[in-house]
Amino acid sequence: MVMDEYDSTQADTRLIFGDQGAGKTNTAVATVVDDCFINVTRVINPITGEWRKACPLNDKEIELLESKGVSYSHLKHMKIFSNDGKSSKILAKPEGWVIDSPIKVFSNFHFYGIRHKYIDETFLVENINESILSNAWLVLDEGFLTDKQDTMSRPNKMVAKFGAQGRRKKLHTIIISQYADMVNSRFIRFATTKVLCKYDKFTKYISLDIIGKSDFMQPGDYYAPNYWKFFKHDETVNISQQSIDNYMADVYKKR
Repeated sequence: MVMDEYDSTQADTRLIFGDQGAGKTNTAVATVVDDCFINVTRVINPITGEWRKACPLNDKEIELLESKGVSYSHLKHMKIFSNDGKSSKILAKPEGWVIDSPIKVFSNFHFYGIRHKYIDETFLVENINESILSNAWLVLDEGFLTDKQDTMSRPNKMVAKFGAQGRRKKLHTIIISQYADMVNSRFIRFATTKVLCKYDKFTKYISLDIIGKSDFMQPGDYYAPNYWKFFKHDETVNISQQSIDNYMADVYKKR
């Protein structure tokens, strides 16, 4: 799923809905991973720290690759430079190496194969006014700080106000939820893209229906397995210890 071209001076607040197993997280991952690969600048060996300059292929290079009988994939093939940076070859990304790009990625679940920052609610609240959360992707899964039931909690209030500034910060935000009415109404109101996912277990394709007009995304479908290696299907998003402590403090007050 290669992303549609979008104006980087704007910011997309994208709500991704669907039943369990409909491909919501897969779609969020595909969106971010595509953006990182089409803007790749380096490949890095995460074990040794060794790295090589890299860049995506242009149209002529893709034609050259396919003329040799190689099926091109933007998630695999790129131009990788020598140690001294003076020469390059069209190669497949080395197995186990990580993609680096100018795209900053923050998420409350783990990505694999791209550089990203795993965050908890403390990180998000502490950096809410910092430039680090500008010109980036912010991916929030399983109601993380966007759940309608927690609208009145301090962190959720802060994040709702922060979300309204997304365009100014050039922060692309993805919120993953089963249903729209589970999400804080503020995010529903200023969302620029609403996506409904459906997964076909026989073809392994995920279809995307865009609810209303969007300048950032068009309806379509894509092959889900291409992105399975970039995240863990069974990863759960833990409730923060701070939220647990606050809840228990309220319980003890009532006793």
